[in-house]
Formats: sequence, structure tokens, C-alpha cells
Amino acid sequence: MRVLAVLLLAGSLQGCTQVGPVRSNGPVDAIKHLKTIQVVASSSLKGRPMGDDASLRLRIERQLRTALPSLQIVQDSGYSQIIFTMVDYVPGCAPHCGEVTYYRNWGAEVTTWIRDSPGNPATMPFAQDGWTRNPFVDPVQVFVRSFAKQRPAS
Repeated sequence: MRVLAVLLLAGSLQGCTQVGPVRSNGPVDAIKHLKTIQVVASSSLKGRPMGDDASLRLRIERQLRTALPSLQIVQDSGYSQIIFTMVDYVPGCAPHCGEVTYYRNWGAEVTTWIRDSPGNPATMPFAQDGWTRNPFVDPVQVFVRSFAKQRPAS
């Protein structure tokens, strides 16, 4: 009976996740040429004030290493960076009284600096955000899957 209740809960929450399309403001193929990247992560989860989140950064790094083993994770790239932010949103009742009063927002941007680029060498070849009310959705996994699709594992 408990298994049925969990399955029903998971099924009812399944539609409560939205992931935005991958966006970019530069050459998307810049992702394919990345050899090293730095991960920066911040969060405001479970009532904690916004700030650096080492455990979130380590989760992202671990999943990136699994999905993209040829991509080297470094502490200070100076060249390319993943900026990942995650926030729990707990609204007051109105106008959300009939809804679950919790959801999690996240955003991820990959920035890189293209050498020998005239004008603006900075570019953002990947950006994506989303939100979920489903506690079984892992925003880190959603990001890593989307990012890995843009970059071959080689």
C-alpha cells in the first residue's frame, strides 16, 4: 500500500517541473572546445541565506566527471566557468493557497572567454533555468544532462 501511495504522489508531481530551453549569446560550438572549466555554485535552500554552497558545487563536479570524463574540472579556470544557482521558494498563502507552497528554482550559465575575439571576447554559449515542485527531480542532473548533450564526451 505504501508503494502505491509513493507512486501516486510521484505521478501527481510529475507535471510540476518546467525546464527552460537552452539559450546562448555566443557561438554554441564554444562548448565543444572546452578542455577545462571551473564550477561556482550558490544556493538558498531550506531557509539558509544565499551564499556559496560547496556541497552543491561538489555534486555538480561529480556528475560532470561522470557525464563528460574528458572535461577537466579546475578550481580557477580564468577561461571558462559554470555558474549554478538554486533557491527554494516558499511563498505566503495568497494567491497560492490551493497549491503546494514550495518549489525550487535553479539556473545555470556557462561563460567562456574566447581568445583573439574582436570586440567582446566573453560569451555565454549555454544558459538554462527551471523550477520544480517535485522533490524527486534533481536540478543538478537536469543541468548536467542538458549540458552534456551540447558537448560530446570524447
